[in-house]
Amino acid sequence: MFEALVADAKTAVAVVVPGDVARTLSDSDVLAGVRCLERARNLLDSAEGALLAELEARGTTDTQFGLRTSGWVAKRCGGQRGRVTARIQVGLKLRETLRDTEAALAAGHITWDHARVLCDAANPRIIEVFAGAVEQELLKLAKHATFRRWSDQVRHIADLLDEDGGYDPSRDIESNRITLSPMLDGIVNITGQLVGVQAETVRQAIERVADELAEQCRRDHDTTHGETTIPPRPTLRALALVELIRRANAAGAAGVAPSPEVSLVINADDITDSGDITQVFTPTGVRLTGGHLCSLSCDMSIFPVVVDSLGVPLDMGREIRTATRHQRRALALRDGGCAFGGCDAHPDRCHAHHVDHWTAQLGNTDVKRMVLLCPHHHGVIHRKGWSLTIDPDGWATITTPAGLTLTGQRHGTTRAGPAPPLVA
Repeated sequence: MFEALVADAKTAVAVVVPGDVARTLSDSDVLAGVRCLERARNLLDSAEGALLAELEARGTTDTQFGLRTSGWVAKRCGGQRGRVTARIQVGLKLRETLRDTEAALAAGHITWDHARVLCDAANPRIIEVFAGAVEQELLKLAKHATFRRWSDQVRHIADLLDEDGGYDPSRDIESNRITLSPMLDGIVNITGQLVGVQAETVRQAIERVADELAEQCRRDHDTTHGETTIPPRPTLRALALVELIRRANAAGAAGVAPSPEVSLVINADDITDSGDITQVFTPTGVRLTGGHLCSLSCDMSIFPVVVDSLGVPLDMGREIRTATRHQRRALALRDGGCAFGGCDAHPDRCHAHHVDHWTAQLGNTDVKRMVLLCPHHHGVIHRKGWSLTIDPDGWATITTPAGLTLTGQRHGTTRAGPAPPLVA
């Protein structure tokens, strides 16, 4: 029976991608092929989980070969024993308790990873409450949310249901510890750990500054035509930690807003319809090149003075800089991260993008006319032919150069009916 299925599977794969022909396929064919294989993978995962659970329940491999199911599969098929054990545990919980999840997996509505998250969350203390209505609502949510955001929500709900509660690292202050070990040649080894709120505070700060450094490295890489390299992420995190400490040492009085770093004069005639700036001037009349000012204008500390042909200022009250702390909090509360559908970036990694271009459309830094975008998708929106609009209720819609409309998201969830509740 199953040998024939394996033969059919090989034939199907050969039809989708026969050897090196993948490089010759059109974009639409490659996209269709990936969707087809992912669908097949989901079905195979479902079938394998069901069969492994059945083997474990019967004890067949122990009776015939003296091995547990995971040990027999690892020996017979060359798989990793730990992976097989985890699949057996998920398969058993699906067949015994989470039947709705089992059905959704078999129908291809969710992936094996979704099923694993639900099974891990449904611990023995909450399994009776979790299975059923809660399970069904989480399965519905999985259709619209990114996987990471969805899995976070599953764990959050499981924690709320678990009255006994689990380990709360925030209360374990003594587990926060760092060791500094000076070595030769000026090297210092840093080891340690942070837990709870302290860990999340440091993580967000380091990741945010690491993103800033990565962007600067990419600009330098482009400017030098590849002569400078972009460090790996671990190196960027290390440099970010140093930069955070440098900024802290150089910080002034708390609560004082930063002043604009430079004032520039922009002639209205030098702003194209797409928002590109052809030239700018210093207040003394020295001409500067516009460069990438448009794509950076949402977050740069620049005070522009847009003037007409006679030099009369059109607007002098809009500082082109990062949104204020309170505005960023409001945007994080509304968007919950990058508004580009399918992106998992958290608010602390996002830029406040002006929907109305600052120079071309004289847009204001208002929360209702801004949206959070991660550094990558911020750059995408500023590409030629891309556009982003925002509804009065704060939902974003993206249009591609080909005219394709992409639905934005809030809190990792695409719009489906009423907007999701704002989560503090």
